[in-house]
Amino acid sequence: MSHIVRQSLTVVVSVVVLLPVVSPGVGVATAAHDDGDATDDVEWLDGNPDEIDGTIVVRLDTYRSAQQPEEGLGTQGASVDALQTHADRTQTGVIEWAERTEGVEVRNSFWLVNAVTLSVSPEAELDTLDTFDTVEAVHETFSITQSQPVETVDSADTVAPAEQDVTAGLDQISVPDARERFGARGAGATVAVLDSGVEAEHPDIDVERFQAFGSDGSPIEGEPTDPSPQSHGTHVSGTIVGGNASGTAIGVAPDADLAVGSVLNDCGRTGCSGTFEQIIAGMEWAVADVNADVLSMSLGAPGKTDRMVEPVRNARAAGTLVVAAAGNAGEGTSGSPGNVYDTVAVGAVNDDGSVADFSGGERVNKNEWSSPPEEWPDEYVVPTVTAPGVDVKSAQGTDGYGELSGTSMATPHVAGLAALVIGATEAGPGEVEQVLEASARKPAEAADDTTDRDTRFGSGIVDAEAAIAAAESGGPQLRMADQTPSPASSALGESLLTPLSVVMSADLPSPLDDLLANPVDADIAFGRRIRP
Repeated sequence: MSHIVRQSLTVVVSVVVLLPVVSPGVGVATAAHDDGDATDDVEWLDGNPDEIDGTIVVRLDTYRSAQQPEEGLGTQGASVDALQTHADRTQTGVIEWAERTEGVEVRNSFWLVNAVTLSVSPEAELDTLDTFDTVEAVHETFSITQSQPVETVDSADTVAPAEQDVTAGLDQISVPDARERFGARGAGATVAVLDSGVEAEHPDIDVERFQAFGSDGSPIEGEPTDPSPQSHGTHVSGTIVGGNASGTAIGVAPDADLAVGSVLNDCGRTGCSGTFEQIIAGMEWAVADVNADVLSMSLGAPGKTDRMVEPVRNARAAGTLVVAAAGNAGEGTSGSPGNVYDTVAVGAVNDDGSVADFSGGERVNKNEWSSPPEEWPDEYVVPTVTAPGVDVKSAQGTDGYGELSGTSMATPHVAGLAALVIGATEAGPGEVEQVLEASARKPAEAADDTTDRDTRFGSGIVDAEAAIAAAESGGPQLRMADQTPSPASSALGESLLTPLSVVMSADLPSPLDDLLANPVDADIAFGRRIRP
């Protein structure tokens, strides 16, 4: 039986597209209506305004810092307050215009992305939006789906989970070793899952908080449930925090607090989907209401979806590590938000350490995005890391278990491991990502067995024991790979202590302590230091 605290979301969400980050020192724009001719500065991303009929997202000015504080990124709440205040100030004019305009109705407003969603009919005079100084772009809403489970062929070498004390996936990423050596079980960390929902009555899942969202991003009251035909959200949640009621431990971080947002609740025979408004509403809830350390998203839209960039960057800058599936369309592909540079993107491996054929991965050119942040490198590699994602056993239904395959199943392994690191060390999101990569390993037979990311393994298969050891010891010996800033802290009114992309200078030797002999004192991200 689960202990559940339900919480309503007072400000619901809507949309976004990536907007360039402006350096601190730029003044904050007002919400004034120009009352003059159209400015022609508004981007109509989905066609002519005269042809739009349905739901549109009006994107307004990104928050610009008026000053640069002396210290690093402040508390999570301070960043959220800045975003909310800016949204309230800049959205007023558009909302008032919509309320008095025929054929236009306000659906929702959002602050994680500064946006207002409107229902519009063909007769609506949308050209008026061009006269608002604060409006930057307009686009239609769209749907995002679960990373669908993949059919796999049973392997003769696979050990049946029932014959083990832990699932094969937990064993593969050294969770038992991390528990024995560090007592790591995730206590003190909070993980939010955005998915189809969760069966809170499952004996292996303890849900601390639950919230469902309607298609417009508004909160829905009701008991926790999972409408997915595969129990997708329940399966994901079990891998993160599941217990061992069956005799086999299924969760990476069973003592972490779990919050589940039901955002993919339009379900059919093959899976579930949700609107962009639902996704953003869920992200806002996870960041502001739940105060999540880690946000796990086994979902995505194909290709480079610019509309996912801003919410990921703002969530990360507010103190929440975003972990997302790389996608199931194989090599040379990836999906959003997994392919957003500021996301920890997760690929899938088999139990023998080989990369699953379906696992997404590619080199992403910055120019493939329509408005990439200046801080992004010219090219980067997806996935960030890999984890078990084939025939993963976890919770299904109200009391059952089942095996599913996909990067959806790999993602919660990494989200749970991040919770272990946070619970053991109180590391910040930038530090967690660095140690996840630095401590990851590649099989000897990998085509690219260097410490650099490649399109199949990323930086390698995550390792719980090595990651916690690296974090507790001040980080392994590091070399500076580039000086590319990570999340958009400059866009949140906080100082930017240029975070660095850091990778291991060598493969992890055995024992790990040899590598940890020379820890460094390095600014990793968000003003947080890894100290010896």
